[in-house]
Amino acid sequence: MTSAQWRRLGISIATIPATAQSDCPSAKEALESAQQKLHPGISTQEAATLLVDLEHASKVCRSDGVSWYYRGPTEKFLRKSPADYQYSFQKAKEFHSAAMAEGRDPFAAGA
Repeated sequence: MTSAQWRRLGISIATIPATAQSDCPSAKEALESAQQKLHPGISTQEAATLLVDLEHASKVCRSDGVSWYYRGPTEKFLRKSPADYQYSFQKAKEFHSAAMAEGRDPFAAGA
């Protein structure tokens, strides 16, 4: 995703702490990879692997609402505690996730 596309999603590199900024490109790559691999028939093992990437992306780029949003449904799918996925949804809302605002289903084909 280009920086212009990230800006359209409401994500600004300037809002990310300086220590994390250098790692954000790799976190964004992990997020993009996870988004491409989520699909309706995903296995629990595949989802667990993707959750690791999403956790990395949301920790490195804490203000990235998109990674928080995709993390929430993945945690819910994996039957993590409600507190875990509700926290992810809260962060997605806090950081104005366009995917959340659009009601995008990460597990739908082509999401």
